[in-house]
Amino acid sequence: MKKAFKRLIAVTICFIMFLCSVTLSFGCNNDSNTSFEEYTEFEQLRFYCFGMPPMENSGTGAYANNPSFRTEEQYQYIMECGFNYAVIGSGDEAGTDTRIATLEALKKHNIKAIIYDNALANLMDLYISGKDDGDEGIEANKALFKDNYDKYNAFDNFAGIHISDEPSRDRFEAIGKVYDFYRTVEPEKEYKVNLLCYSTPDLMGTDSYDTYVKDALDMTKMTKLCFDSYPLNLDGTVKEAHISNCFDIATAAKAKGVDWECYLLTYEHLYYLNPKNYDDIAWQVYVAMSHGCKGFLPFVYFTPLTTSTEAYAMIGRDGKPTQIYYSVQEVIKEVRAFESMYMNSNWTGTIYHVADQDYPNDSFAAVRGPLESHERISKIKADADVIIGTFKDKDNRDAFLITSTSAPSKDIQNEVTIKFNNATRAVLYKKGRKVIVNLNNGEFKTTIGSGEGYYVIPL
Repeated sequence: MKKAFKRLIAVTICFIMFLCSVTLSFGCNNDSNTSFEEYTEFEQLRFYCFGMPPMENSGTGAYANNPSFRTEEQYQYIMECGFNYAVIGSGDEAGTDTRIATLEALKKHNIKAIIYDNALANLMDLYISGKDDGDEGIEANKALFKDNYDKYNAFDNFAGIHISDEPSRDRFEAIGKVYDFYRTVEPEKEYKVNLLCYSTPDLMGTDSYDTYVKDALDMTKMTKLCFDSYPLNLDGTVKEAHISNCFDIATAAKAKGVDWECYLLTYEHLYYLNPKNYDDIAWQVYVAMSHGCKGFLPFVYFTPLTTSTEAYAMIGRDGKPTQIYYSVQEVIKEVRAFESMYMNSNWTGTIYHVADQDYPNDSFAAVRGPLESHERISKIKADADVIIGTFKDKDNRDAFLITSTSAPSKDIQNEVTIKFNNATRAVLYKKGRKVIVNLNNGEFKTTIGSGEGYYVIPL
């Protein structure tokens, strides 16, 4: 009996040791077993609610005489989706009282707000028309904004001003003059401009998009760089210029030392499809984050009541969440899992890997100045094309955001292998989870699903 008992103990111990070895081989969520520590202090990645729930009787046609959707239920939806910022716009929110009421409602859910203010918009238009300081209209709008500002600033979730959307270059000087006035009233809060994507030379004021962006940063004095580039075409293809758009914006932001943000396609319009699922949303987010993007504005949140089209956004015209809402919510949860590391890192460039040299990638070819290699990577192999965003954190650790760039509509599963130099393990953030994996001779291998992005820190 004693021998049998001893054998049982020995077998049990061996089995426990085997389980431990398997756990360490495939990953472990307990950081106490490793030397890796996450950052505990960080600024959150921003997700803005853009296209707030409509006011009463703001619809037209079949949706006229609508009830007010500014209800506690709707604000709860905004918070539960994961938004930590909102944009309070003009239009039916033109009245200061309405903007204040929206600020107050958002504050209850710890959501900060960027405001379009009509007085500043009017001031910009007056400067564009050639009016000078001292003009009666200019002084009146300055006084009006000061009054408005005192009301906004009573709320600690007031984060700043959005002054202009997609300005042509001939508006930059006026936007900069409004900034100068704004700073006499508010010394710190943000001053945002959303730029054109690639456009015609007459709007950009130049043949070079790089010059347009650089001039915008210099002349408008914006505190964050923002643009909209909707990449998903109606036929399910990806807009060819989108990746090079992201690279140009990221490069300009890095050179100026500012963060950059972009809009997300969440509503069918013009030539762009109505996103249907996770893949469509995740692809947009991870491609941008692979270029260091730190904020997203879904266009739009609430389905417009001013059109009878069958297209729908994150919240339908009945006030209920759609599949797009839940897809955005899922992606937000995923990136929150590694934002402490991502937001404490700087983008250092992006590698564009073509899986088969016989089939070149036109989107990659359009990038001017890609990162050709990285000292921590000796080999990349993939079944389909990938981009690898490269980052360096505050403790000089390298990190990589790997994103499969095949059109989401193709639903491709992409097996990717990366051989890291000087690495025996890697921290992997995948689908909202963190695991630590052992590397065999530095080799990291995974299968990336359609639209997905994985954040990897080799150790």
